[in-house]
Amino acid sequence: MLPRKNGVKRMSETEFIDKYKPEEDGGCVYRMRDWSFSKDLKAIKKAKKERRLWTMVDDGDGNLALCQGFHYVNLEYYVICAVPHGRDEQIEIVMD
Repeated sequence: MLPRKNGVKRMSETEFIDKYKPEEDGGCVYRMRDWSFSKDLKAIKKAKKERRLWTMVDDGDGNLALCQGFHYVNLEYYVICAVPHGRDEQIEIVMD
Protein backbone atom coordinates (compact mmCIF):
# COMPACT_ATOMS: atom_id res chain seq x y z
CA MET A 1 0.00 0.00 0.00
CA LEU A 2 1.34 3.42 -0.95
CA PRO A 3 1.31 6.31 1.56
CA ARG A 4 -1.86 8.42 1.71
CA LYS A 5 -1.91 11.66 -0.27
CA ASN A 6 -4.16 14.46 1.03
CA GLY A 7 -6.06 11.89 3.10
CA VAL A 8 -6.76 9.67 0.08
CA LYS A 9 -5.80 6.00 0.21
CA ARG A 10 -3.38 5.12 -2.61
CA MET A 11 -2.57 1.74 -4.07
CA SER A 12 -0.74 0.39 -7.07
CA GLU A 13 -2.61 -1.07 -10.03
CA THR A 14 -1.35 -4.53 -9.01
CA GLU A 15 -2.76 -4.07 -5.48
CA PHE A 16 -6.06 -2.90 -7.00
CA ILE A 17 -6.29 -6.01 -9.20
CA ASP A 18 -5.45 -8.31 -6.29
CA LYS A 19 -7.97 -6.67 -3.94
CA TYR A 20 -10.97 -5.83 -6.18
CA LYS A 21 -10.66 -8.53 -8.89
CA PRO A 22 -11.68 -6.62 -12.06
CA GLU A 23 -13.20 -8.49 -15.01
CA GLU A 24 -10.61 -9.65 -17.52
CA ASP A 25 -11.09 -9.67 -21.27
CA GLY A 26 -9.14 -12.19 -23.30
CA GLY A 27 -5.74 -11.54 -21.76
CA CYS A 28 -6.30 -7.79 -21.23
CA VAL A 29 -6.10 -6.57 -17.65
CA TYR A 30 -9.58 -5.02 -17.75
CA ARG A 31 -12.77 -5.68 -19.65
CA MET A 32 -13.63 -2.22 -20.96
CA ARG A 33 -17.37 -1.62 -20.51
CA ASP A 34 -19.18 1.06 -22.52
CA TRP A 35 -22.57 2.45 -21.45
CA SER A 36 -23.62 2.90 -25.11
CA PHE A 37 -24.03 -0.89 -25.49
CA SER A 38 -27.26 -2.11 -23.88
CA LYS A 39 -25.65 -5.32 -22.56
CA ASP A 40 -22.87 -3.30 -20.91
CA LEU A 41 -25.32 -0.68 -19.61
CA LYS A 42 -27.27 -3.34 -17.68
CA ALA A 43 -24.08 -4.66 -16.13
CA ILE A 44 -22.86 -1.13 -15.33
CA LYS A 45 -26.12 -0.19 -13.58
CA LYS A 46 -26.07 -3.41 -11.53
CA ALA A 47 -22.40 -2.96 -10.57
CA LYS A 48 -23.02 0.70 -9.64
CA LYS A 49 -25.76 -0.33 -7.21
CA GLU A 50 -23.50 -2.97 -5.69
CA ARG A 51 -20.49 -0.58 -5.45
CA ARG A 52 -18.43 -2.75 -7.82
CA LEU A 53 -18.10 -0.13 -10.58
CA TRP A 54 -14.97 1.89 -11.32
CA THR A 55 -14.43 4.51 -14.04
CA MET A 56 -11.19 4.91 -15.97
CA VAL A 57 -10.72 8.62 -16.63
CA ASP A 58 -8.16 10.79 -18.38
CA ASP A 59 -6.84 13.50 -16.05
CA GLY A 60 -6.52 16.00 -18.90
CA ASP A 61 -2.75 15.56 -19.13
CA GLY A 62 -2.99 12.16 -20.80
CA ASN A 63 -2.65 10.18 -17.56
CA LEU A 64 -5.24 7.52 -16.75
CA ALA A 65 -6.77 7.11 -13.30
CA LEU A 66 -9.34 4.71 -11.87
CA CYS A 67 -12.10 6.28 -9.77
CA GLN A 68 -14.66 4.28 -7.82
CA GLY A 69 -18.22 4.76 -8.97
CA PHE A 70 -19.92 6.16 -12.07
CA HIS A 71 -18.36 9.23 -13.73
CA TYR A 72 -18.93 11.03 -17.05
CA VAL A 73 -16.19 13.66 -17.08
CA ASN A 74 -13.09 12.53 -19.00
CA LEU A 75 -14.56 9.02 -19.23
CA GLU A 76 -12.49 6.41 -21.05
CA TYR A 77 -14.40 3.26 -20.00
CA TYR A 78 -15.97 1.45 -17.04
CA VAL A 79 -14.45 -1.45 -15.10
CA ILE A 80 -16.57 -3.91 -13.13
CA CYS A 81 -14.99 -5.73 -10.21
CA ALA A 82 -16.00 -8.80 -8.21
CA VAL A 83 -15.31 -7.10 -4.85
CA PRO A 84 -17.22 -3.92 -3.84
CA HIS A 85 -15.41 -0.78 -2.72
CA GLY A 86 -16.25 0.99 0.55
CA ARG A 87 -19.17 3.42 0.52
CA ASP A 88 -17.21 6.54 1.49
CA GLU A 89 -13.79 5.26 0.56
CA GLN A 90 -11.58 7.50 -1.57
CA ILE A 91 -8.88 5.60 -3.42
CA GLU A 92 -6.30 6.70 -5.94
CA ILE A 93 -4.93 3.95 -8.17
CA VAL A 94 -1.36 4.67 -9.20
CA MET A 95 -1.00 3.00 -12.58
CA ASP A 96 2.02 0.67 -12.90
